[in-house]
Amino acid sequence: MTPTVVPASLPEKSVGVAVVSVATPPPTAADSTLLQRYEAMRSANKLRGPYDPNRALDDLDQCKLAMDLFLTSRMIESETLLREGDPKMERLYTMTGYALIEAVKALMSFEDKVSKLERTAV
Repeated sequence: MTPTVVPASLPEKSVGVAVVSVATPPPTAADSTLLQRYEAMRSANKLRGPYDPNRALDDLDQCKLAMDLFLTSRMIESETLLREGDPKMERLYTMTGYALIEAVKALMSFEDKVSKLERTAV
């Protein structure tokens, strides 16, 4: 699949940046299996009881599924799964998975304004 290049707006042209949008590919069999696991886990979350530290390892399946969703660009589903699975964010592995997702999102959206100013000054 080739990306579609969209003409940059006037402020973006001044720094030489172009906007690129890529169409979402059609879902594959792996995507549908992943989404089926997502729906099954959401249903199972409704039946979960209160947090029990002795059963903390049971949360790893949910965290692995959330990471799989996140890494296949299903970020909203990933966060929704973790939030619905532990609304109080008191489960160890669920909170760790959620924190990892938020940290990666923060790193991906970081913009170094100092180096951007240095590039425009030259």
